[in-house]
Amino acid sequence: MNKKHIVFDARLYGPQHTGIGRYIQNLLKNFPKDSPSFRFTLLVDQKNHDFVKKDLKRDFNLIPVNIPHYSIKEQILIPPLLAKLKPDLVHFPHFNRPLFWSGPSVITLHDLIKHQSKGSKTTTRSPAIYWLKFLAYKTLTRQVIQKNHLIVPSFYWKDFLVKKFKKPHQEITVTHEAVDPNFEKLCQKKSKLDQKYDIKKPYLVYTGNLYPHKNIDIVLKALKNIPSVYLYICSKKNNFWEKTKEKVESMKLEKQVKLLDFPSDKTVVALYKDALALVHPSKIEGFGLTGLEAMNCSCPVISSNSSCLPEVYGPGALYFDPDDQTTLQKHINSLNTSSKERKQMIELGTKQTQKYSWKKTSQKTLAVYKNLLF
Repeated sequence: MNKKHIVFDARLYGPQHTGIGRYIQNLLKNFPKDSPSFRFTLLVDQKNHDFVKKDLKRDFNLIPVNIPHYSIKEQILIPPLLAKLKPDLVHFPHFNRPLFWSGPSVITLHDLIKHQSKGSKTTTRSPAIYWLKFLAYKTLTRQVIQKNHLIVPSFYWKDFLVKKFKKPHQEITVTHEAVDPNFEKLCQKKSKLDQKYDIKKPYLVYTGNLYPHKNIDIVLKALKNIPSVYLYICSKKNNFWEKTKEKVESMKLEKQVKLLDFPSDKTVVALYKDALALVHPSKIEGFGLTGLEAMNCSCPVISSNSSCLPEVYGPGALYFDPDDQTTLQKHINSLNTSSKERKQMIELGTKQTQKYSWKKTSQKTLAVYKNLLF
């Protein structure tokens, strides 16, 4: 049997490209080194070529390219390149499949948050640029949804696509994601926080960006009524980071809440291990990997009950309505006063993380290829 030719767009490979980069990296590293059914060609950023080759340790054909994501160059140059490679199937790990590529393809849609959380207040860009990019995004996603088999990280998003876009359910496959193995290894090691952070206990941790849908304000309001508990926010510095800092100052929470500018995984792991809990107040989420990472480090999770989060965290988290400050405060106080409950939530969280693995995700992805090609 001739092997089917799969081309994978791996230009965002690696942790430097955050969630999508880790997804690509862990997915490909769990593909078999010598598949009996497929041969793989990867499009990789030419600056990242040597790292990808060394990291993968697989006999994949790597083609270095200098074609930025989300660019006009991508729309013009990717289709003829793919035509030359003559793939049986192309896997785009994001919605940016070029408009003029008409060949068979699979798309991983990590979320459709921009369809639910939109407007100039949700972006770091100027309003004019934002609305231009938003229209391009809507055009691309609609075409992607209509013309391709989709892979999504949760049943929540599958149901959303079926209801909102009338996408046939058999054209959508759910492949849950998992904690990065390198992060797991850090959790297993002894860790100690650098004294420069001056961490005060008991404390909560929040990790992730600070866009409006992340709903960090509800946590700040809750802490205003719990002055004995601190909060450490781990996030990338941008205008939303600055707005949150201003909010903290206006609420006179500077002594209780501290923003950390994009700390390393090692620092985040150390924070998790001694935290009262990770708090995850988001109103919309693609998968909610930060909660699983916290559970993996024996950190309880207090999560909103919105979007996919109850599906992903199962019995491993304490839940509250994202607009319900009272229940959030109740969970914080409960974990702070009951070591028994905290221990129970750690055990439930550890058990929940064991349901997910990148090996399972990769096997399900290969099954999608087989179903489409054989």
